[in-house]
Amino acid sequence: MAKSTTMGRKAIELGHTARTVASNVTRFRALRRYTLADLSERLTTVGRPMTGNTLSAIENATRRADVDDLVALAAALNVSPAALLMPSVTELDTPDPSDPSLIVEQHVPTSAGENVEAGALWLWLTADSPLDAPQILEQRDEVGIEVWRREQVPPWAYRTRTGGS
Repeated sequence: MAKSTTMGRKAIELGHTARTVASNVTRFRALRRYTLADLSERLTTVGRPMTGNTLSAIENATRRADVDDLVALAAALNVSPAALLMPSVTELDTPDPSDPSLIVEQHVPTSAGENVEAGALWLWLTADSPLDAPQILEQRDEVGIEVWRREQVPPWAYRTRTGGS
C-alpha cells in the first residue's frame, strides 16, 4: 500500500471499482463530447461543483470519487450510477468476437469478488438478482431471487418481472 506524505497516513489504494468509475467517467464524457470544463459546469448545475483539475484527477485514478461524487457524476453525464460502476465489456473482449452473446459470460474486474461474469454483475447492480445467482435458467431459484428483489427495491418502485425482462 502506498504511503501518503501528508500527516503520516496511508493512502487507500484504488480498487477495481474505483478504476472502473474513473474509466467510465472518461468514456461517457467522450461519448457526450464534453470537455472537462463542460462536465464541471454540469456538476455545478446539479449541486456538486468540481473543478476541471478534480475531474482530471478522478479520470486519471489519482483521486477517489466518493458516493456523492458518483451520483452527481451520473446525473451530470445523464447515465445511471450503475452504468458508472459497470466495467465496459465489448465483443472484442470475448473469446469469439463474432458472438456478442458471450459478453454476459465475460469475467470483469470488480471489488465485489473475483470471477464475476458481466451479466451477473449488471443484474446485481440493477437489483434484478443476487450476485451469486446462477445465470442458467434451470439452475435459478426464481422465488428466492424474487424475495431478494423485493428486499432491494422500494415498494413504490417495485414492479413484477415477467417474460425474462
